[in-house]
Formats: sequence, structure tokens, C-alpha cells
Amino acid sequence: MTGATGQVGLRLVEELNDARVAVTAMVRAEAKALDLPPSVDHVVATLDDPPPAEVLREFDRVFLMSPSHEEQAELEMGFVDALVTAGHRPRVVKLAADGFQKPDCTVRFKRSHRQIAMHLERTGLPITYLTPNLYMENLLSATDTIRERV
Repeated sequence: MTGATGQVGLRLVEELNDARVAVTAMVRAEAKALDLPPSVDHVVATLDDPPPAEVLREFDRVFLMSPSHEEQAELEMGFVDALVTAGHRPRVVKLAADGFQKPDCTVRFKRSHRQIAMHLERTGLPITYLTPNLYMENLLSATDTIRERV
């Protein structure tokens, strides 16, 4: 899981750990692993310096937390490219903690989410998108609009 020590990521890691699901957290520095529950494995890497291909091939699912800044979309797309280059096809679970924008009643993904979604789509990797319940009602009612724009 990328973003495993952030506000949303850490809560998700804790929930998965409590459910006895094996989790490996990606942390930027060894010291950040101290924030994780003791039974959670970790790997030291970043979006722009991902784990080696042999490590990436170990995972059936990769949870990607949404970038908090538009500029991070490029880094996340590079990480996705590393997954593809590794020759492994894990399911990518894309989490958008901030949902999407809804200006003027027109539902649309934030630009960074849209860029990443389009990039993921081009890779052919299996993808699941998650967003908080707060946004789910709008997301479900706008499915056709979102598909047209992505």
C-alpha cells in the first residue's frame, strides 16, 4: 500500500491488519515504519523510486492512495509503469480519499484522478476504484458522465 502512513492510508492498514489480512506498507524511510502496527510488513521505497521488480511481483493487489497534490500524479503514473515493467498484473485498488469535484452540478474527477485513471486504463491492469461513502451517492448517479470523460 502506498501512502500507508498518511491519515487515510494508516487507518486502512490498521483495519486490514485487524481483519488479519496480510499487508505490506510502502514507506519512504525506515523510521516511518514505526508508525505501523507491529505485525505489518513494510518495504522502503517511494513512488519515484519503487521497489525492485522482484518485490513488486509478490503482490496480488496494490493499493494506491490518491495524490494530495496535482504534481504527484506524475509520480503515481511512474509507479504504475514500474508495475507493468515488472511483468506482473496485480489488481490495482485506486483510493480517492477526496472523491471528486462537483462544481456547478457537473460531476467530474479531479484532474490528477482523471490523469491516473486514464493511465491505468491504458495499461490494461485490473482496477478497482474506491472513494469514501460521502461521495458514493454522487459517484453512482454520475457513472455515465464519468465514463464519458475518462
